[in-house]
Amino acid sequence: MGWLFTGTETVTIEKDKTHAFTVTMHQQVRQLTLELDITGDARDRITGIDATLSGVAGAIDITNGNPAGNPVTVTPVFTQANGKYSATIRLLGITGNTQTLSLTLHFADNNPANYTLNSDLSTQLATFNADKKMPLTLQSILTVVPTPTGLTSTIADWIRGDTNTGTAE
Repeated sequence: MGWLFTGTETVTIEKDKTHAFTVTMHQQVRQLTLELDITGDARDRITGIDATLSGVAGAIDITNGNPAGNPVTVTPVFTQANGKYSATIRLLGITGNTQTLSLTLHFADNNPANYTLNSDLSTQLATFNADKKMPLTLQSILTVVPTPTGLTSTIADWIRGDTNTGTAE
């Protein structure tokens, strides 16, 4: 999704007159970046991460900029650089009570098999709709360790990263 700006104005039009109007535009999309630093024994064997984020606004009411309709799910695309994975998405907002990030880890030679885990981002995204001009970065550490019965993983508490990365013009 790119950027979306909206503006509304109530005006009176008089017959046979020329009118000039200025409508203030408001940014309706906020950028969210998710950053994962992978640690643990399985770090070097992870070949990719598939993800979904639920609880996202699929529509907005352009008269007030508030989310509208039922929550939808989006698919952030994670890319890897130096053992860290990141995904940047632009959202109309969040809606509903729960925002869940589901991650599926893929390993070289399918050893171990794909591994799926969930992370609740509801608290971190609770005020996401408040300031759409400011990008939001959430960072966490994902530790993946093989065990005799498969894998264990933990996602450290998500923290806000640097949010001063600019705004859309």
